[in-house]
Formats: sequence, structure tokens, C-alpha cells
Amino acid sequence: MSVTASMGVVTPEAVVLEFRAAGLATRTLAKVIDLAMQAVVLGILLVVVGLTAAASPTAATIAVAVSVFVVVLFLPALVETLWNGRTPGKAILGLRVVTVEGGPISFRHAALRGLLQVIELPLGAAVFIALANPRSQRLGDLAAGTFVISERAASSLTVPTLFSPPPGLEVYCAQLDVSRVDSEQFLLARNFLLRVHELDGAARYDLATRLADALVARCAPPPPPMVSAEYYLICVCAAYQVRHWGAGR
Repeated sequence: MSVTASMGVVTPEAVVLEFRAAGLATRTLAKVIDLAMQAVVLGILLVVVGLTAAASPTAATIAVAVSVFVVVLFLPALVETLWNGRTPGKAILGLRVVTVEGGPISFRHAALRGLLQVIELPLGAAVFIALANPRSQRLGDLAAGTFVISERAASSLTVPTLFSPPPGLEVYCAQLDVSRVDSEQFLLARNFLLRVHELDGAARYDLATRLADALVARCAPPPPPMVSAEYYLICVCAAYQVRHWGAGR
């Protein structure tokens, strides 16, 4: 299931964040900041290499190649992964990279974005590709399945979506172990419950049953007899929020 402008993004705290895709101008400025910082770091490394490996041209060449690889490809991908989709430029301008499912990116996503960026930026292809789609995704984003959101634009649209245990199932929800439920499964269940009235009867029942069956295999104890699939999904979402967010909030 992909995220659309009407769907929003779910944060790790199980909050629905109605996002706005970052504009091309803001992304460009963030990239300029990042490139300037990379140039400074690379310049310092090259000076160090020149001072330490000047006596050996072969060693100097290898050191320069390694420095360029680390600064241009490895370090930005590592920072973007550890900083949850942000780089210094993105952090300054309130941007963040997320997957199209609304989840945090992995090192694989960041590395693929960075690798294709080496081809896109010199050719200017990133601008034309970003202008051709509503999320301003460049080729690296399309290949990695990511896009950049503007957190500052979205901050005023953050709306908590809280799931309460269905009446009579409060004790069951308190006992429900959802430790094996991941964020993607929660996202699917949450999106279904928020849009359940948009489905016709047969599709609603079928989708609820399939989602519930997948979660029953990961949760314990199983639902009480006669509990519908939709009610079970509400129980799982309520328990998931308590586990990852805390009942007091």
C-alpha cells in the first residue's frame, strides 16, 4: 500500500502526520548546503592525504579515491540512515526522506539514492524528473521507493489517531502481546480502519479478514470467540499504541 496525500504518514509513535511533499526549490537549497559541507570535509581530508602520503604517489592515489568515496557516497548515506532520513541541509530546512509507505528509510534506500545522485546531478536530470511527478521525486527516489517531505509544513497538520479498546474488550487488549507486529502491519491496519466506510460490504469483510488473519499469527492470545475481524484489528491497534506510545499519552 502506498502513501498518498490523503493518507499521510504514521510516525513511530503511531501519530498520523498529514504531510506535504517538499518543493523542488527547498530540496535544491538543502542539497547546496549538504554539498558545501561535503566539499569542506573532502578538502580537509585531501590536505591530510597530501601531507601524509606525499612520498608515495600510489598510496596518495588510493587514499584520494577512498576519501572521495567516503565523503560523496558512504558518509551521506550513513548520516541519512542514522538521522532518520535527514542530512544537515535537510535538518536546517525541515525536510526528511521517508519511504513511499511512510516508514523510515534504511541504509539501502539512502545508498541507492546517493549512488544515482552522482549521475543525476551532473547531468541536470534530477530537476526534470522531479518536475514530472507530484512528489518531486528524482530518479534516485523513484528507484529507492522514497520521497522527501516538509516537516515544517506538516507540523500544523499533525493529528493524533488514537484507538481505544472496543467495549468489553479492555482486559483482552491489556493482555494482547503485539511485540511481533511491525510498523508496516500497523500502518495497513490503521489505514483500513480509517477508511473502512469507503469500502463496500464484501470488500470490507474480505480485507478485514485477511488483515486479521495475518495479525493473529503474530499476536497472543488469540481473539475471544465471536469477535469480528474489524474489532480484532482495533484491539491490535490499541495495544500497539500502548506498547509504542504509552497509555498515559
